[in-house]
Amino acid sequence: MIPRPETEHLVELALKLANKKKGLKILDLGAGAGPISLALAKELQSSFIVGTDIDESVISIARANASNLSIRNVKFLKSNWFDCFHKKKKKFDLIVSNPPYISKDDPCLKFGDLRYEPRRALISSNNGLFDIRIIVKDSKKFLKKNGWLLIEHGCNQGKKVREFFIKSSYQKIKTIQDYSGKERVTFGRY
Repeated sequence: MIPRPETEHLVELALKLANKKKGLKILDLGAGAGPISLALAKELQSSFIVGTDIDESVISIARANASNLSIRNVKFLKSNWFDCFHKKKKKFDLIVSNPPYISKDDPCLKFGDLRYEPRRALISSNNGLFDIRIIVKDSKKFLKKNGWLLIEHGCNQGKKVREFFIKSSYQKIKTIQDYSGKERVTFGRY
């Protein structure tokens, strides 16, 4: 659950797209210990952020982090992606996600801080694209008109992720690069 510099791009882009609008509803899928949700909640104090994660123990950490930081405009829920919202028909202005996107046989899993991360938070099947495909496809049901979806992904996945966005009828699709010039976050408007 160690935040990495690549995720800063996701947060910066979300803040830019929020454009200081008030009262936004933002969903952070796969929130983990809450760094994205809490950063957005702190910067967008008139907005409300919901962070979800499949792991209840991690959600407990996120809730404790929010309490320790006295951040009140955030809520954390246990959910496998959108499962907890299907009956509620919630709609969001922004959906952000740093989902698992690493292939199970990727050598980077043997180095650095990734060795200490829960595998479930890192690894996705279909060359790391399984969860991203689900999020892109299903987000349409939970975005308000002209809402934005932002997804962090692997540096070699940008082309495929853009294809998912196109296939799901998103507009204004773009991928931004990280500080090393590698494609890292793709976003689009629905």
